Amino acid sequence: MVWTMLVTAYVRTCDGCTGTVASGTERDENALVVAASRHWAFGTCLEAAIDNRWQRLVVEDRGKAIDRKNELDLLVATEAEAVAWGRKEIPVRFCNDYERGPR
Repeated sequence: MVWTMLVTAYVRTCDGCTGTVASGTERDENALVVAASRHWAFGTCLEAAIDNRWQRLVVEDRGKAIDRKNELDLLVATEAEAVAWGRKEIPVRFCNDYERGPR
């Protein structure tokens, strides 16, 4: 099943950030980190069509401003990347090897 979600890019700009996200995992600079509302469990595996290819996303963080199930925030490395991405509606599906959905 494929559906559309509104995805907003964000960047960490706080002083003293350790790289640890809300799930307690250390942020991998090369991995795509997704923040979602409390409706999505940490570890939820999604695939999103980003730059015309399906990429795996795992919910590992919380977005304070996100209150709907059909919204995600995508952590990017720089403010320029966040501005370039902005907000996009993109196709999303559960990972082929993953069956859990929103709570």
